[in-house]
Amino acid sequence: MGSVNVTPMIQQYLSIKERHRDSILFYRMGDFYEMFFEDAITAAPVLEIALTSRNKNDPDPIPMCGVPVKAAESYIGKLIEKGFKVAVCEQTEDPAASKGLVKREVVRIVTPGMIVDNELLEKDSNNYVLSLFHANKVIGFSYADISTGTFRLSESSDIRAVTDELLRIAPSELVLPESSRNDELLLSAVSMLSGAARTFVPDSEFEYSGAYRRLTEHFRTRSLDGFGCGGFSSGVSAAGALLAYVNETQKQQATHLTGLEVYSVENFLMMDAVTCRNLELVENLRGGGKRGTLLGVLDACITSMGSRLLKRWLLYPLLSIDEINRRLDAVGEAKDGISTRKNVRKRLKSVYDLER
Repeated sequence: MGSVNVTPMIQQYLSIKERHRDSILFYRMGDFYEMFFEDAITAAPVLEIALTSRNKNDPDPIPMCGVPVKAAESYIGKLIEKGFKVAVCEQTEDPAASKGLVKREVVRIVTPGMIVDNELLEKDSNNYVLSLFHANKVIGFSYADISTGTFRLSESSDIRAVTDELLRIAPSELVLPESSRNDELLLSAVSMLSGAARTFVPDSEFEYSGAYRRLTEHFRTRSLDGFGCGGFSSGVSAAGALLAYVNETQKQQATHLTGLEVYSVENFLMMDAVTCRNLELVENLRGGGKRGTLLGVLDACITSMGSRLLKRWLLYPLLSIDEINRRLDAVGEAKDGISTRKNVRKRLKSVYDLER
């Protein structure tokens, strides 16, 4: 920092920044979030705001920029779109009642997979954060949408099946063990997810016994048998690490993750990414939009929840005859019950996105 005059406030900023070196730090000062030093130099052009400096008369003025608190979410969204993480640091005491430096602490970390603001989310699509763990030639993976409470896990020894599944899930962010930087099999599985942000966490977060305990404590159960986790040790490791990451970024327990869905990719019709793309199931070949796709034709859902569920059903065709007939029976009942169907659709118009 050269000869920068380190005031108590800057000292506090640097102390907090040291614990969040991989994030742009939004440091609350009154009605603004300020950014300093390299964060300011990095963020200013992305946010299209002026880069100024603090203590301009000093030999080494501190670069800075800021955004209004009231408009912060839109600016955070711009940074997230570019792949940055944002640590939001709030004043944790009333400045008027403080005798000295106002206490501050990071209250949440926003990452591409950790978005809860509806304005930053696509209403008809899920925003997944996904973790992977590789052990004994088996890749376990777990993913969650913290805006809806969806939490799933699976695993497979078939690298191609895992790769195709990851492409179907299309996560916004990957959570990987530090050791995976040299794991060719794991890196191969995620190689096609070039647009997903990557976060590396300590390998200890994936340790099975710790991950298992973390999940049972979260769900307040003695075991995970009720979720069908038997035989999914790599998946459990991935899920436990993912839960730790969610809790850490949100700075609180993820109590809205109330269940864990365990599934096997072999229970659904396997379609690779090329097949899904060429069939234009959910994205068209022209620009990746919904128009002209099978989803675009079929989606007459009243709610965003329905649209997201329909999208998942199209990407995961059933194989079980019983499940197929059960769904067909439900469709037939809705088709034949014209009056009931119209009444349900009318009532759904007043229902908001309850999942979010």
